[in-house]
Amino acid sequence: MRDKLSLSVCALLFCGVMLTSLVYAATPLENAATKAQAGQAALDESRTLAVAGDQEGAQKKYLESKAQFKQAVLLCQALQPEKFSSLKDASLYAETMETTGEYDLAARGYEHAHRLDPTTPKLALLAGRNWRRVGEKYHDRALSLLLPIVKDEHANDATLHAETFTELGRLYQVQGLYTLASDSYASALSAETAPIEARIGNALMQ
Repeated sequence: MRDKLSLSVCALLFCGVMLTSLVYAATPLENAATKAQAGQAALDESRTLAVAGDQEGAQKKYLESKAQFKQAVLLCQALQPEKFSSLKDASLYAETMETTGEYDLAARGYEHAHRLDPTTPKLALLAGRNWRRVGEKYHDRALSLLLPIVKDEHANDATLHAETFTELGRLYQVQGLYTLASDSYASALSAETAPIEARIGNALMQ
């Protein structure tokens, strides 16, 4: 009797575990995010090993990171960022694509996330940053996202403004608009929380 009871309890526990697994099964997007995070961790370790002089170990970790990133991108291949109705999913997609280096997809994801939540200018900053990374063809698009942030008279987030002016500086710099770039870096440096990129950019403008 006791053995039968034990078997019944085990069977119930097994069914419970299986049901939980089905209920909480990760989505392709969540699996992709996990792969991207693993890839970033491997890439960070690769850089650490390279600095330590272990070139073989660094190369191994680098290849591991590339494989993880590739899997993350493949998992998201069928997804269209503009179709997300959830801000959480749109943001997760954008973050995942940014981590893997797919900056065009990341920019689309962040831009859509900003449409879903226009009260969060940081999303516009992230979209603009990634459009800048994509290349010259999308510089105007990046500018259209970045300029409204620094022109918002009601915004009082000094860190956000410093980051945005830094992005504007980098954008103007690659366009050869050095006076605008220098002015943007200077505006970024007026904040106590100025990014290191603003200091580097400003030094290059001297």
